[in-house]
Amino acid sequence: MKNRLGWIDFAKGIGIILVVIGHAGRGLQNASFPDPRGLLPALDQAIYAFHMPLFFVLSGIVFGLRPVLRLRPDLPKRVWRLFYPMVFWTYAFLAMRVAAGSSSNTQSSVQDLLVLPLPPVEHFWFLWALLVNVTVFSIARIALRPFLSEVQYWGLTALAAIVANVVVHLPPALFPYFGQAVHYSVAFALGALLGALPLVSLVPRPPFALLAALGFAILLWATVALEFSLHWIAQGIVLSLLLLPPLVFVSSKIDRTKLGKGLSYLGVVSLAIYVMHTMFSAALRILFVKLGIDDLMLHLVLGSAIGIVGPVIVYGVARRYGALRYLGLG
Repeated sequence: MKNRLGWIDFAKGIGIILVVIGHAGRGLQNASFPDPRGLLPALDQAIYAFHMPLFFVLSGIVFGLRPVLRLRPDLPKRVWRLFYPMVFWTYAFLAMRVAAGSSSNTQSSVQDLLVLPLPPVEHFWFLWALLVNVTVFSIARIALRPFLSEVQYWGLTALAAIVANVVVHLPPALFPYFGQAVHYSVAFALGALLGALPLVSLVPRPPFALLAALGFAILLWATVALEFSLHWIAQGIVLSLLLLPPLVFVSSKIDRTKLGKGLSYLGVVSLAIYVMHTMFSAALRILFVKLGIDDLMLHLVLGSAIGIVGPVIVYGVARRYGALRYLGLG
């Protein structure tokens, strides 16, 4: 299990870096920063082509490795670990946006703190969509366990998720609550199927890893440069699956190095980075604007860096003083 989860943490570390860079770039775009070379739109298109499907695939793999076995107490524990941080950090995020006042990209007032955490606010949709998938698939798995093996169940579930994405059209009133969960159910189910298969513990041979990396690079280049497009979820899943073999291979080669350990650690604390990174990046952007610093690359690089380092520091301090569970981070 440790060997299997090691490369997943490494992959999550890479993924969370992309999340932070993507949101930092979008923050600069929303603030109308001058971008004569068109860097931000290209960067945005490249990152958003696959980074969230990748997280759902990885989450599915972890779930496939450690499925919920009982409705109680297993399922409530899994649900709480997603629901509590979503609620806690939603209000922390809104409070900071209110405190930022007119300096924030999105104008907010104290009344905005009175909203419910559902439908999810901003990037917290990920935690809610993941929670919905975990809940629905867990209940169905427990009900069908006497009849289907893990591989059979997740194979059928992936097929059902694909069909649901094709034929199910949620009413506008329900889409904010369940739309993203339905869209990403395919990525989650395919990830769980991989987690249920023995191959998830295998390190791919160099030619296969190289071929997959080449396929990923070509498809990503076509997406950005040629505006090639399949269905956006399908394309994101294909890119994510192509990226997994090279990530597993590279992880096996550098897992004992400082770089490998550092990236894996970012994967371990990726929840903390996810819920806090926009607050740190936005705070630095606001500070730089007030100081008259408008260099795009400086904003992007330092905004991304503080979006990673800031949450890691908070996580470390909270862990030192035994406060992780109060913050929903452990």
